[in-house]
Amino acid sequence: MKRTLSLLIALLLVIGLMPLPGALAENDEKVVIEFFYAPWASAPYAGDDPYEAYAEEKYGADFVLSPATDFDTQILMRAAADDMPDVMILTNTQLNRLLEQGVVLDDWTPYLESMPTINSYLTDTQKAFLTRDGKFVACPCIATSSPKAFMIRQDWLDKLGLSMPTNVAELIDVMRAFTFDDPDGNGIDDTWGFTCAGANKGTGNLRGFMNLFDRDGVNFYVDQDGKTNHPILDGSFLDYLKVCNTIISEGLIYPDWYTQGDEDQFVEIYNGKIGVVYYTPSNIIIKTDNARNYDGSVVGEWAYAPNFSGYESSMNSIGVLRTVSAKAAADPKKMEIICRYLNEGSYPNEDYFALRAGYKCDGYDILEKMDNGFWFLGKSSKENVTVRQQGSILFGWGQMVQAELPFYIQSQESSMTAVDKYRQDMIAAVYNAKHYPGTYQMINADATLTTDSDNCISEFEIAYILGNKKESDYDAFVSQWKSVAGDQLYAAAEEAFIQYGLTK
Repeated sequence: MKRTLSLLIALLLVIGLMPLPGALAENDEKVVIEFFYAPWASAPYAGDDPYEAYAEEKYGADFVLSPATDFDTQILMRAAADDMPDVMILTNTQLNRLLEQGVVLDDWTPYLESMPTINSYLTDTQKAFLTRDGKFVACPCIATSSPKAFMIRQDWLDKLGLSMPTNVAELIDVMRAFTFDDPDGNGIDDTWGFTCAGANKGTGNLRGFMNLFDRDGVNFYVDQDGKTNHPILDGSFLDYLKVCNTIISEGLIYPDWYTQGDEDQFVEIYNGKIGVVYYTPSNIIIKTDNARNYDGSVVGEWAYAPNFSGYESSMNSIGVLRTVSAKAAADPKKMEIICRYLNEGSYPNEDYFALRAGYKCDGYDILEKMDNGFWFLGKSSKENVTVRQQGSILFGWGQMVQAELPFYIQSQESSMTAVDKYRQDMIAAVYNAKHYPGTYQMINADATLTTDSDNCISEFEIAYILGNKKESDYDAFVSQWKSVAGDQLYAAAEEAFIQYGLTK
């Protein structure tokens, strides 16, 4: 009987009367799944989108990208009209609002059991932050980002016979030498120790010096006594201001640092006029190489200078938050596809590289893991013309699976160039360093208070480093900050740290 049944099934498959496992029956409709998100830079691809074709064939659904230029307004309108999108990327504030309205899934726990990759990268911070009343309220991406770090011109150190600095005083001395001792050997006074982009509104990456005082930026933290604390209160912010004042007053920084924009600062960097930067290594290296017509001269110029405190600034400790509508969650078939898409699109699965960068679906067919733990993604043939802009994430597909550090170097070539290898090793070194835990990101602070605090801090900060305020003015500033917003923010921080078991 069993043999007869097997022969019958085989016959039906041959003549096409029985669908293959997983295939849609002729009368079945494809599941439509809408992705709703605030785009980083562009709308979905306008032509025949190879990412869409890849995803729809792989997962058997009709995917629709809906970039929302005004996410807050549009999502509220959708909720009011009982027309919620299926999958969303949102902030914690937006998530809390939608949870209160009951229009999104309130517990991902049953689904995470079938999402092994996502389950494997969930951190204790993510678990604590996203667990509410015993329920796990979102599906986060990997908690990471492209970290900034101090980079120093190694060739200038070598030329001047200097060692890599090991403390703040030595770093300032190196910046003095880079400014006044003609490190490029052209006999002209045209180099500086540091640069950044204030854009007429702030201190830019001068804030990186704050991290040299064993603090994670100008943010609340839990101190060694288990108490809530802040750099303004413990005095480390004043120490940072003194260093910045020295840098400015001695002319160790590029003169236009306060007025120039982010891209402007790179002109002096790739023209070889700056000795120390605080930025993402990838951008420094790739922009320099591009500006020099890809001549490879940037290789070996810069060296990573690890933070003296032992920790680099925190990355995104929570991760980009994703969830689904309550209506989507009530559809088992739709949820099965969504969970597969999110899980199989997570690093280091193959679909992460496909949906975020074009592996197999956009001309890229070489994928190799490097010794530093990162990846190389390349092309075996230049005849495969890519349709992607810089970063397929801009099309939405990659933004849905992972909107943070890419973990790979991508090239039109079939193997890594010297610049690719140099850049990837630098990125890996910074990424793999110890980082502050970013506990301040768990604070649910009032947005208006945060803005008032930032404005108060920035006003005194710029006045002090330009020499218009003195150390004798600091206590009055602390009192003003506490009155304007500091005391209320302290209470919010303390509440959050107690809630997540970081302090008592």
